[in-house]
Amino acid sequence: MTIDEKKRKKGKKGKEEKNAAGEELQVASPPGFLYRLVNHSQGRWYFYNDTKDYVMVVTGYFGPKSLMTCLPPAKMWREMPSGLVLMELVVEPLKTVPMLEGEPKDGFDLRFNAVPVKEAGHLV
Repeated sequence: MTIDEKKRKKGKKGKEEKNAAGEELQVASPPGFLYRLVNHSQGRWYFYNDTKDYVMVVTGYFGPKSLMTCLPPAKMWREMPSGLVLMELVVEPLKTVPMLEGEPKDGFDLRFNAVPVKEAGHLV
């Protein structure tokens, strides 16, 4: 199933859908510019940018007990003294890129920033 096929089956923001491969698709930003794909069998998260005009910047804040590996091109660091794990990912237009492998623990918060392509030269 392609991302376009998954999107056609989607409805409201935040609604999840799973296929036989254990992949889950969620709308990550209104109005559906960015999608988070979770492959549970591999424990991997991916993001798909469904725009032509914006570079999407995803910043994730994960609990200090999270057991994860950052997948390129994402960047990861630990904030001290809290121990929070931070990840940042730049997703170019119409691209799907990996972010992490593993299991977030203690909760997480994702934030998104849409940067016009004309202004995103320093990001890509």
